[in-house]
Amino acid sequence: MVHTVGRSNSKVIMVYAVECSNSKVLMVYAVERSNSEVLMVYAVERLNSKVLMVYAEECSNSKVLMVYAVECSNSKVLMVYAVECSNSKVLIVYAVGSSNSKVLMVYAVECSNSKVLMVYAVECSNSKVLMVYAVGSSNSKVLMVYTVEHSNSKVIMVYAVECSNSKVLMVYAVECSNSKVLMVYAVECSNSKVLMVYAVERSNCKVLMVYAVECSNSKVLMVYAVECSNSKVLMVYAVEHSMSNVACNSTDPS
Repeated sequence: MVHTVGRSNSKVIMVYAVECSNSKVLMVYAVERSNSEVLMVYAVERLNSKVLMVYAEECSNSKVLMVYAVECSNSKVLMVYAVECSNSKVLIVYAVGSSNSKVLMVYAVECSNSKVLMVYAVECSNSKVLMVYAVGSSNSKVLMVYTVEHSNSKVIMVYAVECSNSKVLMVYAVECSNSKVLMVYAVECSNSKVLMVYAVERSNCKVLMVYAVECSNSKVLMVYAVECSNSKVLMVYAVEHSMSNVACNSTDPS
């Protein structure tokens, strides 16, 4: 065990080293403080469980940086954290990996001038779940994207949401292998204009639905089709509404 402490003008430096032969534990600490600045680095290693921890912290003018990693051989967990705060700006990144379930998580969060960005992914080998999220907000602009995938049911979801100057865009898809459902939605609103498109497909009855809705200056347009293989129904609708004018077209070749 070795200790070192130094002080000069409110500056503190501490270094620790600990080593044991049976469990082979090694700890190293370094702490430095000067004008409210803190630097902290320490590592822990163990032979039996093979744990490695590395920490770094720095605080200066409301700026915080933290980085630490943890690794274990039995479960093989790896965690890496990075946190930075400066002028109301926050950045967080951390990852977690496990060999048994193969879980990987990555988070990134950034806040600056009312702007938020979050990205994180989760992956599991047993169920093979993958999630990716992205959220951004700046001047009333929001972008959200996330994906979910499951191997058993093979579900894929993709969402995108954007809002800027009263404009909304949403796109998301869902796919399932058992029923083979695919949904795609797109919604856009800008100056009282709405566009909506979505499709649904199923393998059992082979249903395909496509919807399109547009509203602009009191004008409505809707188009959607439905097809089923068992009954072989095909329906196509076109509806236009403008100044109390309605036109409807329907086809059903059943």
